[in-house]
Amino acid sequence: ESQQWAKLERAKAIHKQAALNSASYGLFQIMGFNAKACTYTSAEAMIIDYEKGEDKQLVGFCNYITKSGLLDELKAHDWAGFARQYNGAGYKGSPFTTNDDYDLKLAAAYKKYS
Repeated sequence: ESQQWAKLERAKAIHKQAALNSASYGLFQIMGFNAKACTYTSAEAMIIDYEKGEDKQLVGFCNYITKSGLLDELKAHDWAGFARQYNGAGYKGSPFTTNDDYDLKLAAAYKKYS
């Protein structure tokens, strides 16, 4: 993790806003460029709030879900639709992602906890 923060610091030295927008933050790994969908004015404002705790991160994630139009997928248990919109087309696995079969993981978690 510290290597990632070091990379971010180097990128910020080149272009702060671009660096903050291009990284993901919090438990839900929301990209900085999605800060407004989480109801923040900027990536920097989101980061500052996220540092206050997991409850702030959950609120940001819920705002993101609502503002990004993903709530319908969750209500319908459309795990593939949610995964595709949340993680991109590579959610089913590719050499460039760690989100392999994200839809199946969501379905299993829903089944386990419901």
